[in-house]
Amino acid sequence: MYHKEPAIVFSDQDIAIMNAVDYIFRQASHRLCKWHINKNVVKHFGKLNQDKYFKNLWYKCMNGCESEEQFDSCWTRMIEEHNLSENKWFCTMHNLRKRWSSAFTCDKFSRGLHATSRSEVTNKVLKELCSTTSTLHDFVIGFERMQKSWRTREYEEDALCRGMPGMLVQITSILQQVGEVCTRSVFKLFEYEAVNCISIDLTEEPPDLNDKTLEFKLSSRTSMTGIRVVKINQFTKFGSCSCHLWETDGIICRNLFRVYLHFNQHRIPDAMLLNRWRKDSKQRIALCDKLFDSAGPNRFNNMVFGNHNTKHVHDLLTEYKDDSSCRAMIHESITKLIDAVQSSSGQRMDNTMDTGVEQCFKEPLVRPIKNLVSLKKRPYRRMRLSKDRETRGYDGTSTLDTMQEAAETDEAIRRTQQGSDQGYYPSFDDSLDRFYVD
Repeated sequence: MYHKEPAIVFSDQDIAIMNAVDYIFRQASHRLCKWHINKNVVKHFGKLNQDKYFKNLWYKCMNGCESEEQFDSCWTRMIEEHNLSENKWFCTMHNLRKRWSSAFTCDKFSRGLHATSRSEVTNKVLKELCSTTSTLHDFVIGFERMQKSWRTREYEEDALCRGMPGMLVQITSILQQVGEVCTRSVFKLFEYEAVNCISIDLTEEPPDLNDKTLEFKLSSRTSMTGIRVVKINQFTKFGSCSCHLWETDGIICRNLFRVYLHFNQHRIPDAMLLNRWRKDSKQRIALCDKLFDSAGPNRFNNMVFGNHNTKHVHDLLTEYKDDSSCRAMIHESITKLIDAVQSSSGQRMDNTMDTGVEQCFKEPLVRPIKNLVSLKKRPYRRMRLSKDRETRGYDGTSTLDTMQEAAETDEAIRRTQQGSDQGYYPSFDDSLDRFYVD
């Protein structure tokens, strides 16, 4: 990963994994899988499993709190009303609250991922490809078929993203900007928030509109979400909301849409449209201006540069591998490129491509067997068995077979000795694999 740590790591509350993640990925946000937590709460709730009021408070602490103050208020009320202050499991979960509560996990992008479902889905897909009786060949064929279907759906989605998507309503030109830049599925998410912004009311405006940062308070007429606070920079028009939808999912919420409509804003800052949502995200990575940055390479540039050029070379070799003239041309071009780069950089590679290719064609696939004379001294297994039978009192009916096999052995050794001087190397047809070789 080019020494780049993941932003978020999910685990199932295993102590060893938690300690390892905290030690290795020091900058990552380590979170607990909410699916595993909800699965374990059944045995810890006991009689409270039938209490809907208690379960509502629990789920609000997990998913409904937007600030630390809301979490503390809700948790205190849940613990005091149900006498759980001495419960060890609830005390442990309170100590780990920053790993599972939405009040503490809304500062980094996760796209709504709250569990280890991604790895579980991967395991499910791999299990469907094979069974306990499947061979490695069957697994590879099934995986390639699955991968081909993924690529086909990806190409179809790329084709559907060309042009402008159909819009339900023409609310604002911001949606048109999103439709031109983002993919079709992401546009639907923006459109959903834009349509629902009509149910948002401005309850309080900033007293001084000349300030650099303006603060608005909004409320919804259709949901009991309370008061939401929106802060927007008057000059850059970059905004944030207390619901943290943009921080976690990269989608502009309905509250921000409402404030933009209030300002009669026609466009949003490009920084609020993440690169991962853009139609040209692949081209943006391939044509990144920082790939040839004069300030010097960094880890990200090296990764993108290597992946981009490796893909080009791989596609070229795969396309023309059956054409002998193209293969010679590709080999000659790469050899000249290596020499040019080495002469320009002043460094010399230990194993050049030309030497490696020549070595592959010059070296035999089967190495010559040394000390062929010593092989002749080592008797064949059946000869030993036949002699043992004769000494044990057998009538000697296998003597003819033994003599014939001995003659075949001498002939094979003679052919090998003659062929080794002429560049010939033994194959499996010579039956040399039947010798005893120390």
